[in-house]
Amino acid sequence: MAKNIAVSDELYKLLKRLKRPGESFTDVILRSIKHSTSIMDIAGKKTIPLEEWEKLKKLFEAKEIEDYKCKRDLLEKANNVSY
Repeated sequence: MAKNIAVSDELYKLLKRLKRPGESFTDVILRSIKHSTSIMDIAGKKTIPLEEWEKLKKLFEAKEIEDYKCKRDLLEKANNVSY
């Protein structure tokens, strides 16, 4: 069932720029947040050795940096502005 949400003009313009041919706004939003993964998605509620936890933490920190750079680059392309 579809739901209506209110978004700012700024967000609407950004979503519109990111929208691919034949893609709905729902698809754009899902594509944008789909790549976000939490440590709990991988580790679940089980405990893991501290060494493994530290490795996972470093991997997620590197992924967050990579995701930030990717999103920044997309915004720069969409707005033709450098940050």
